[in-house]
Amino acid sequence: MHSHDAEMGIAAALDIPELSVLDLEGRANIALYVEARFRIATAEDDVRMDLIGAELAGDYVLVYQEVAGQLPDEIRIHDSILRDIYPAQVNQVNIADGDSVHSLLFTADKDWHAYKFQHVHVSQ
Repeated sequence: MHSHDAEMGIAAALDIPELSVLDLEGRANIALYVEARFRIATAEDDVRMDLIGAELAGDYVLVYQEVAGQLPDEIRIHDSILRDIYPAQVNQVNIADGDSVHSLLFTADKDWHAYKFQHVHVSQ
């Protein structure tokens, strides 16, 4: 996410006015915030994702989560990042499926999407 959005939105959501993407503690708070608002699930249960951390890359904060092994062929994704502060926020998740990339848009009335992989995929 854009670093300014992360600082302003997440600072307000977590009530941490001094939150900064330049600080390790600030990036840790951002990573924990994202972890609580982004999920991958099967029809039965959440897929376990390990939080790796966050880094500043230019004007963006990248948050890394990792799934051990391969994702199931059918998944559901939940993304409500920043919508607790900005209800009109639209989030986009891109899914690489073979040689294709599919984009899912998450809005106030659509915070879950289902996806069925068409090609064999390998976790990286």
